[in-house]
Amino acid sequence: MEATGRLTIDGTITANGGSVGHRAAGGSGGAVYLTCRELAGTNGSISAAGGSSSSIGGGGGGGRIAVSFNPAAQTLMPKPRIRFSAHRGTSEGYGDGDLGSLFFTDASVLDPDFLTHNGVLFTAGLTTWTADHLVFSNC
Repeated sequence: MEATGRLTIDGTITANGGSVGHRAAGGSGGAVYLTCRELAGTNGSISAAGGSSSSIGGGGGGGRIAVSFNPAAQTLMPKPRIRFSAHRGTSEGYGDGDLGSLFFTDASVLDPDFLTHNGVLFTAGLTTWTADHLVFSNC
């Protein structure tokens, strides 16, 4: 998705892999690429999750989410409240898939009070990031 100005995500964007039943593996998560000047949102969700398998098949790997924006313009905006997830698919009988990846131009879109993403995080030039609290679950 490409926008020359502000891109507001207040809904859901998904590129999830399919979940399956017996004797099959879950599908890999897909890819979501967003490019804009500024990213905004108050209750959005972007997901590229791997699909799950109920038996005799592994979970699908998480997909990729990349968000490219203008860092100077973004710093003038409130932090968007968007959930990002590229989590792995699970499996009852075989191994779970691997986590997907999240890429951001910089960390200015990451709100520590709303950070519920799941995936490997990449940000260009990030050397330090602090949060008042950080919770890991289902690791």
